[in-house]
Amino acid sequence: MGIMMTSLFSCSGDDDKEKVETGSIVGTWTAKASGYDLKMKITPTDFRFDISKPGQGGTYDKGEYLINSGKATFVGMQDAVLGTGGLIDGKLVLTFVNPMVIGMIGTQAASQTVFTREEGEEGDGTGYLVVQNLSENCDITMLKLYDADGNLLSTDEDRLPPEYQFSYELPVGNYIGELTDAKGKTFRSGVFKIIKNKYTVLQYDGSSAWLEATGVDMSSKAVRSLQSPVYRRAARNTAENATPNREKTVP
Repeated sequence: MGIMMTSLFSCSGDDDKEKVETGSIVGTWTAKASGYDLKMKITPTDFRFDISKPGQGGTYDKGEYLINSGKATFVGMQDAVLGTGGLIDGKLVLTFVNPMVIGMIGTQAASQTVFTREEGEEGDGTGYLVVQNLSENCDITMLKLYDADGNLLSTDEDRLPPEYQFSYELPVGNYIGELTDAKGKTFRSGVFKIIKNKYTVLQYDGSSAWLEATGVDMSSKAVRSLQSPVYRRAARNTAENATPNREKTVP
């Protein structure tokens, strides 16, 4: 396939893991070029690109991507590079190198195609961060939330025991999470996105932590566990000043 992403979390003291910040480009992006509709759906680990013309059908590519110094390289099927690019003023700007795409939209459009976030993924409102402890015998002792610039927003020192989860309601935006477990190990994420009325799921298993899902609905596989009795809920509202309250509910 393409280039495999490393985990979004890096563990302090583990120099072999690369910390990759990808959350700011995660989401669904759309553009128009030469009469074609373009859609780029980016998850923390892979992407799908669709190009179509109304009434005429279209084609797609999918694969994985690597970010280096803020620039993403998208590698599609047959290990062929689709294009490269990154964020400029909140928009995703891509340069396509795939000959088929260039042939469809033209060299000029392919050299700088500007995508905007799909409606509903930006603006006011709140979404949800869910932290799940999947370990057998190790508590999470602290969660710190930072904004995308690394400024501390809140600290939650409630212990999250195995087979429990905490949920946080957060304003739409980009965040960095930092988990500390009972062993004293700290796992710091790259930037992840909270999308309006969607769920972002962070999971921890006792030795590592990772971003399981971003911007998904309650019906997705990653979020269906919220309704399972194995996960006892602790609801926290951090919409105001990202400060968690202490209200807990058990299903």
